[in-house]
Amino acid sequence: MSLKVSTDLTHFLKLELLKAGIAVVDQFGRDLRILCPFHSEHEPSFGILRDGRAFYCFGCGAKGNWNTLAQKLNLTPLDLRTQKMGILNLDQIPALNGHLRAILEEPLSKPAEKVLNRIETSPWMGVWRGVSEDVLLDVGARLWFDEKSQCNRILFPVTSSGEEVGFVAATLVKGIKPKYRNSEGLPSKSSFFLLDQSQKKFGKSGLALVEGPFDAIRLYSCGIPAAAILGTNSWSDKKAEHLAYRIGTGRVVVVMDGDSVGKKAARKIFSDLEKFVNVSHLTPPEGTDPGDMPLIYVEGLRRMLFPPSYKPLSSTK
Repeated sequence: MSLKVSTDLTHFLKLELLKAGIAVVDQFGRDLRILCPFHSEHEPSFGILRDGRAFYCFGCGAKGNWNTLAQKLNLTPLDLRTQKMGILNLDQIPALNGHLRAILEEPLSKPAEKVLNRIETSPWMGVWRGVSEDVLLDVGARLWFDEKSQCNRILFPVTSSGEEVGFVAATLVKGIKPKYRNSEGLPSKSSFFLLDQSQKKFGKSGLALVEGPFDAIRLYSCGIPAAAILGTNSWSDKKAEHLAYRIGTGRVVVVMDGDSVGKKAARKIFSDLEKFVNVSHLTPPEGTDPGDMPLIYVEGLRRMLFPPSYKPLSSTK
């Protein structure tokens, strides 16, 4: 049977989801958050608009409308043909806005045909800028000769929800520019470096948000979950909303560089994130960044992110 309803279907959606044994974990603006029924997860990455017109999972990429979901889960469908009862015609959705509309209107970023399979790299060996070989291998480091710059680089894959979307590579030779090179087609406006690895290793209760890859790697090596935004120019409202979905109810600490540019970026990022998540900020000493700030600041960051009883997932059995 079909059911005609108004645009706010919160009560109806909650009752229907309970039939499938799914509880609404959180309400986020116009969305209801649930644990995705299509893949295993511990934090909700599945959002459903309260009017039933769209759902999207940031974990596995599943998307559609309520009727799509109802069919898969054997729930009650909606009558989406009538506009009079709530503008629910999926062919005419000008009112649909926010991050779900952006996602549904634009094709998902696809990996560049597994970039790392199309270039020649070698196994990484040794320490880099004080970071141990074990940590570097843990985050996927490879040695790559960059023919364009005619230099060796240390290369790191960039993933999004487990899928490779490109890479970043840092020069190993002083004076070579650019210092970092991104793979062609890397969706930097929607990607974070080291986010997947950090959440897999430490969970989703906290995250240090930094600017560059080495900043993230250095904190990761110190036992702190970190993700790099891949440059302040790549920050956007869409990126803030995506991070909010990934971090859920966890805490974010914004740690940009200690110079004037970094402080300006930190204010912008903090302002964008505070609408969605529990966020605070830490400013390194002038002239330093998260990659070389004193250890007392690193320890202070740890205390901002975690209570004394916290244990990372990798240390639990």
